[in-house]
Amino acid sequence: MEEIAESVLIGIGRLMFCLLKSETRSQAYTGLVFAGLGSDDLFPSLESVELDGVYFGQARTLNSLSIDIDRAGPTSRIVPFAQTDMAERFIHGIDRTFERGLQELMSDVVGSLVERLGGNATGNSAALVDETLTTLRQSLSELKDSAEAKLNSVVNHMSRKELGELAYSLVELTSRKRRYSTEIETVGGPIDVAILTKNEGFIWVKRKHYFDLELNPRFRSPKAQY
Repeated sequence: MEEIAESVLIGIGRLMFCLLKSETRSQAYTGLVFAGLGSDDLFPSLESVELDGVYFGQARTLNSLSIDIDRAGPTSRIVPFAQTDMAERFIHGIDRTFERGLQELMSDVVGSLVERLGGNATGNSAALVDETLTTLRQSLSELKDSAEAKLNSVVNHMSRKELGELAYSLVELTSRKRRYSTEIETVGGPIDVAILTKNEGFIWVKRKHYFDLELNPRFRSPKAQY
């Protein structure tokens, strides 16, 4: 067996390093979400991080998020996890996949238009495409922020019951989208909903069971542990 040249090994190492530093995920990535209130907290906090394996003895983390609800900062947030496309459309009016497609379409249209008007792909066209995409990204970001701010202003005044219903609806929306499309049905079945508050603690609003509660009335007792 021939030995691999040192230059090839160095190149592979650099490629792996660039891959680990990028936002590219493997198919086995997962995530952790921690949300709640500390003993001295008046408002909830949230910490989340995506994990994509362990490399060289260290966990590879992506897209960490920290939210601290406070009177001086954000007073409400809707944060989708896992399959976020439908929730993003509800919150921002557009999801990431559609946004990327829109940017690619704009890039192709501008490049083609400049070439037809006498520009060239390496000069005027490339510069104009970059400028157009920058303007588009900025405009989309402003529109998304505006849509989210309007929604959060409504969420601020929702009751606990309404917040639970909103959470349920967002998951149900994703489930329906997967069910009535050509995509793999990766979301479905009964949906669990819980509310966590300072004075009442953890409260189930909706919870699926593997048995029929009507046939097992003893489990309706508040003291039942199951």
